Amino acid sequence: MAGILAGLRVLELTSGIAGPVASLLLAEAGAEVIKVEPPGGDEDQDSAGFSVWNRSKRRVALDLQADRARLDELIAGADVLLLDLTPKQARRLGLEDQALAARHPRLIVVTITGYPVGHALEEVPPRGTLVLAHLGLMDEQQGRHRDGPIHLRFPLADWCAAYLAADAVMARLVARQTTGRGGVARTSLAQGALVPMAMHWYRVERPSPGLATGMPKGRPPGLFECGDGVWIHIMRCPDETPLMKRELAAMSEAQKADLAARSPSTFMFPNYAANVAAMLKHPAAAWLQEYWTHDIPAQPALDMGLLYRDPECVLNNYVIEVADPKFGRTLQPGHPLRIDPPMQVRNAAGPLEDSIAWRGAPLAAEATGATLSAPMAGLKVIDFGSHLAGPLAPMLMADLGADVVKVEAPKGEQMRPQAEGAFMGCQRNKRDLALEMKHPAAQDVVRRLVSQADIVHHNMRMPAAHRLGLNFERLRAIKPDLVYSHVSTYGPEGARKDWPGMDQMSQAMTGWEKAGAGVGNPPHWHRFGFMDHLAAMGSVMATLLALYHRNRTGEGQATAASLLGAGLLTVGEMIEAEGRLTSFQPLNNEQTGASPEHGIYECTDGWIAVAALRKAEAASLHAVAGGDSRERIGAFLAALPRGTALGKLAEAGVPSAPVRTNQRETFLSDPESLKTRIAAVYENTRYGRFEHVGAFWWFDDATIRLDTIGPAIGEHSAQVLADYGFTAQERQGLVDAGAVV
Repeated sequence: MAGILAGLRVLELTSGIAGPVASLLLAEAGAEVIKVEPPGGDEDQDSAGFSVWNRSKRRVALDLQADRARLDELIAGADVLLLDLTPKQARRLGLEDQALAARHPRLIVVTITGYPVGHALEEVPPRGTLVLAHLGLMDEQQGRHRDGPIHLRFPLADWCAAYLAADAVMARLVARQTTGRGGVARTSLAQGALVPMAMHWYRVERPSPGLATGMPKGRPPGLFECGDGVWIHIMRCPDETPLMKRELAAMSEAQKADLAARSPSTFMFPNYAANVAAMLKHPAAAWLQEYWTHDIPAQPALDMGLLYRDPECVLNNYVIEVADPKFGRTLQPGHPLRIDPPMQVRNAAGPLEDSIAWRGAPLAAEATGATLSAPMAGLKVIDFGSHLAGPLAPMLMADLGADVVKVEAPKGEQMRPQAEGAFMGCQRNKRDLALEMKHPAAQDVVRRLVSQADIVHHNMRMPAAHRLGLNFERLRAIKPDLVYSHVSTYGPEGARKDWPGMDQMSQAMTGWEKAGAGVGNPPHWHRFGFMDHLAAMGSVMATLLALYHRNRTGEGQATAASLLGAGLLTVGEMIEAEGRLTSFQPLNNEQTGASPEHGIYECTDGWIAVAALRKAEAASLHAVAGGDSRERIGAFLAALPRGTALGKLAEAGVPSAPVRTNQRETFLSDPESLKTRIAAVYENTRYGRFEHVGAFWWFDDATIRLDTIGPAIGEHSAQVLADYGFTAQERQGLVDAGAVV
């Protein structure tokens, strides 16, 4: 079956994770992707990750200077060009994105850099570890053994940038259907890493108590060890479940007081220390059965790779079988998005070819003459989401120009009082309609909103959505060409499809809570909440794919993304090959690195990060340090001031960066952040001056919207109803009846 992007030609000149994953998503949605590699191929071509992230493509070896005529021929035939060059590299190779787009008006050029072009750090190589070090994010996760920075084993910047790049391509493609023109879009690993930091990095003139408190690094995370040594993550107070209730009742008040004195309670776990003691009395299986039976979100912290044999992951196509030429019969991460026609593997990661040409005919010419102020300008989105993964996707659509109406209960959604910083990180640029969905009059409001909308987006559990009349079948009857986008925790199929869940469940199940904690350490939750964010960015892509399909066929559809689907794709560093798991570089116990060549080291006056990921770079590191062990490299660097160490490494050609700490205030005030709009300033009647994380993309012919912070409850109810055709009398009637606030 031909995919949604059948006929689209994508030329990829990237390496690592971000660019290859972005083009993988495009390829398995139907695009023809040619990957350009240096003569001899990418150094990572024998790794499991390379085989996963570069399947469904064809590979060609080109010297970007000596083979320029062949490269230019491929560029001329492409619809999309994906690059990860620094500005200096692009100029040296004659591959500046705006010049390419000017020569090829229908070409979409998407560039992934380390930092935004125009930033003082624009030449930082697009390697996640270096960007996280410069940005200060290695200091945003509580370490196990010490205060200060730790090496982040999860490639946070790379994975978020992969989805931002794929979303940028799709936004450009949807706009090109109207305008007939391509153009340039840029994102960066820094902007990818900043997506989850929007819930942590802000400064407010008149903060509410929730914003003032934020989400401290040392907050107990809901991870509990069971009697058999298995850790499970719980995300709701378990005190009223029968087994926990019995265990708490068996404790004396003196015992509880003694336990509470050793470990504080939290808003979610008022008897946290007693819960810790109780959990040690029974094996994980008993606790999991207890919590699952009583609708408590809970999952075990598994070893990475165990989910390849999970039948529900297979059922949802999150795990697929691929015959790989290097690894044989493999189980690999599958498709994180549900679209129609579905995503599919075109071929395993194939051989490197010396010569290559586009197959078939190029896409037919599209409409011309129209203009758009932004890629999603004119599109209407109704957002019924709550918490994070649901609302973030519509926020990103609003950034891209869509008119997003957030439909919220008059008492407010749960995230407002629980984590107001996280709420603000996924709500900007929206208008808020406070609607009591259980009121009889609400159904007519929903009907009239949907009848004019292009997209409905939510992350409710489906039984709740059906009870509220928000199921796809009903809404499609109102608007046949509607795009209906849903985000769940576990996916649309299987016994878990309607289970409660949050980011923590996916981090635990995919193995990242254990892998990110370091060998021998208890698992930890990454406070970046990246599974929520990846699922939301994936849902943006699924929605844009559905819009692209609708524009060609007139057909609407339902799309699905999930935290587990997004999470499983990130496990591609390790695959199951011939019944055995391939190797994975774990984080060491001290949480300083995954190998001597890749990690953080302490100098006399601070920390530095080293990312010698190429053989020549590693050899240079060993030579300058006088050895290849972590101990020898560490001893060499520990004797040097940080500036001296960075200078010696740079002179030797070893990629390195300072590990910055306590960067929130610095980032928000940095003129470079403000100039490149990765930080933003708002004036608000409730909060006064509100400084926040800013734009995640740059487009050459459109400005990413940074208009307003998250709205107050019902702030735009009257305006929204008027815009959707409700008369003044009807609006007042809804207010008088208590349906609208």
